[in-house]
Amino acid sequence: MENASTPLAPALARTLYNAAQAEGKAGPEELQRLGPAVEAALRHGGVAAARRAWLALRFLEWRPLCAWPPGRPFSRLALEDRRAWLARLARGPLGSRALRNVRHLLAQAAPPTAPSSQGGLPPR
Repeated sequence: MENASTPLAPALARTLYNAAQAEGKAGPEELQRLGPAVEAALRHGGVAAARRAWLALRFLEWRPLCAWPPGRPFSRLALEDRRAWLARLARGPLGSRALRNVRHLLAQAAPPTAPSSQGGLPPR
C-alpha cells in the first residue's frame, strides 16, 4: 500500500473519481465528498477492505496498458473511452470482480437515502 497513514492514496483516489464519473454516479458535489467517504469506509472495513480496494483500483488503472493494442492508464482515457473500458471489464471474470469491488466502494460512499413516502418504514 502506498501510504500507511491514509487508506486511499492520491493516485487511487484519482482512479476512483474517474470510475465514478464514468459510471455516471458522481457530479461535482459528489466528487468532493467521495474520497473522504471512501476513506472512512475503508478505515471501518480494516486492512482486508483496504487491500481489496487497492488491488481493484490498481487493476482498473493499469489494465488498459495490458490490452492489445496497448492503451493508456484508465485515468488518462477520455470519458467515453473510460465508459467503454468499464463495459469491456464487466464481461470478463477478473475484470468483473475488480469492477464489482470498485462499485462497492462507490456504493459505500453514497449518502444514505431517506425512506420514500410510498414505501419504507411507516411514519411514527
